Amino acid sequence: MVVVLIACAIPVVGVVAYVATRSPAEPSAQPTAGVSTKATPKASRSPARRPNPGDSQAVFQNWAQDRVQAALDVQSQALLRGDLTGYVKVIDPAKGTLVAQLRKQYASLRNMKIGAWENDLLTITATGGKEFATTWRVRVDGHPCFGATTCDLDDYSMVTTWRLADPDTALMTSLEPEDTANAPRPWEVSELIAKVGDRTVVATTKAYASLLDNVANQAEAAAKVADRLAYRGKPPTKYVIFYAGPTEWKTWYDWDPPEWSGGVTIEVGDASNIVLNGKDLQGWYIDNLLRHEMTHAATLPGGSRSRAWWLIEGIAEYADMDGASVSRYSAIEETKKFVEGTWDGKVAVSAPGDSDGDAKAAAAYGVAFLAVRHLAEKYGEQKMREFFDAVVHDHQTEAQAAPAIFGENWTTVEAGCVEFIRSSV
Repeated sequence: MVVVLIACAIPVVGVVAYVATRSPAEPSAQPTAGVSTKATPKASRSPARRPNPGDSQAVFQNWAQDRVQAALDVQSQALLRGDLTGYVKVIDPAKGTLVAQLRKQYASLRNMKIGAWENDLLTITATGGKEFATTWRVRVDGHPCFGATTCDLDDYSMVTTWRLADPDTALMTSLEPEDTANAPRPWEVSELIAKVGDRTVVATTKAYASLLDNVANQAEAAAKVADRLAYRGKPPTKYVIFYAGPTEWKTWYDWDPPEWSGGVTIEVGDASNIVLNGKDLQGWYIDNLLRHEMTHAATLPGGSRSRAWWLIEGIAEYADMDGASVSRYSAIEETKKFVEGTWDGKVAVSAPGDSDGDAKAAAAYGVAFLAVRHLAEKYGEQKMREFFDAVVHDHQTEAQAAPAIFGENWTTVEAGCVEFIRSSV
């Protein structure tokens, strides 16, 4: 499952949770031509025997698996030491477009201060030929770390094809992101420049170079808020943030964002990538949006399947406001109309849909924000965080979590939230 949290572009609304499910097919385990075979994990793989003519295809497959892994390891090492020639050396020189693609990718990864890149083979499939002349389709799992040598698992899968130039040398002949990989990633397809700080890696295209320092500085400031709210007190190693132009916003990560969206937090394994919509921001509202999105990354490592939308978005809006007076909340008027109109008096408001208008979405965020703000102000931020973790991560109901954390039943706690919401609008 892939979890995407979308932020509206206008400053009267926060983020809508959008959940999409993609389930990759399980590969077969039979080593026959045209059928995917699960590759042996790198950590437990023994060196393969060099095949002899007439050996079974399974023997040649094991050998090819080793040769492909060796080529990927050489490529990773070249990337980390800053060796462009070594990085593209594993590509079939006849594939000029692929070589150019990997050169661009190399530059972007180096600009983002790539600190580690691990590759492991997932499946290997014979697609033609036989023995040493076999061509191979290989699914590869990659794990990049930006701005650090260790990080939360960033899981990236790609589909590659290979041939053996000689019995010992595998050459890549194609590379595409896997359909389930939340791809293409920005560093795959765009020429990126970046600024790496103590807590953040911020990247954008050259068209937005003049904004990079400002966005990076605001991201470092926002990290102080998001870090404070991090799940179990363990924030991401680095917050990875991309500032997108209009084209990139529509094409990075292969998603179709709503017209009103201004930012997104995208699950990538146990980590998250944050993308800001440069078309609508252009320097304003960035600090609020960064606090909101970075709090999602800090409080929801690897995403969430929780039903408690009001808590997920409420804590992000709480961070967005960063202690400012409730009267300054940008959606206070929309919230007031909703509360005095059709609101049912429950804090567990429903997530707005993609087709909902700005006012309806803003009001839902407003109720969520005010409820969380009340919990933090009455019971303390630490208790509010404990309640968030119990409901969102431990999947307790509000009624189950409230007595142990707040010392009051949920009916009483919610009544206090409702009173605060009504008195604040």
